[in-house]
Amino acid sequence: MPISCIKPIRVSSSVVTRSAQTIASKSAMGILVLCCGAFAQTFRCFESQGRKAPIQLQFNFPGDGQKSASVAYRKGSGTIEVKQVSEQEIEGGPEGRPSLIRTVWQESVPGGKGGRYEMDTQGAVVYRMEYKRADGKKFSFQEIDSVVGDHGCEWM
Repeated sequence: MPISCIKPIRVSSSVVTRSAQTIASKSAMGILVLCCGAFAQTFRCFESQGRKAPIQLQFNFPGDGQKSASVAYRKGSGTIEVKQVSEQEIEGGPEGRPSLIRTVWQESVPGGKGGRYEMDTQGAVVYRMEYKRADGKKFSFQEIDSVVGDHGCEWM
C-alpha cells in the first residue's frame, strides 16, 4: 500500500514525511527513517503550561540501550543528567498500534535528591510530560514542535 506523504517530521538535518494515517508502531517509524537515509531526532522541546513566565526545556534522549539522558533548561546554567528509573506499559494499543508507555526519569544532582520527569508516549507521540520537584511541586509541560532546530531547541 503506498504511503501518501503530507506531514513533515524533522529528523536531524533532513525532513521526512509521513502519511496522514497514524504510523502503526515504533518499528514502522524506524523503517521509514532508515529508508529515507536520515537519523531520528534525539531530543524534544517542551514548555510549561499554566504559568505567566513559561519554563522551557530540551529533553535529550539516550541512545539505544542506554539509561542516561539529559535535560537543558533555556535559562539554566547547563545540562542536568537524568537516569531512567522505570518504564511500564500503561495501556495496550489497539490492533497494530503501539502501547501507551510511561517512562520515569530521576535527576542526578550532586549532594541531594533531584526531581523526577514522567513522560507518557505512544510510539513517537508524547501525550504527557510532567516534572515533580523534590519538594513535591509539579509542573506540566507540552511539546513545542515549532522551535525544533537541526541541533536543538531554537527558542525565540
